Amino acid sequence: MEKPVSVIRVEFIETMTKLINDSKLPPYILAPIFEDFLNQANVAAKRQYQAELAMWQEQSAKESEHEK
Repeated sequence: MEKPVSVIRVEFIETMTKLINDSKLPPYILAPIFEDFLNQANVAAKRQYQAELAMWQEQSAKESEHEK
């Protein structure tokens, strides 16, 4: 059985919090790093959405053809 996403999320947050605290970097250094990560995550999320939408539309079109 795979780990539930909610468990993975909490573990990720705990790991990131520890990493941030251990880095001892000041917030003015961390903020732009987080902004870059967020921008990259947003781009990846949009790509994922577009890919899944295209797959769903293709599958829906195939199912519609079979129903005819």
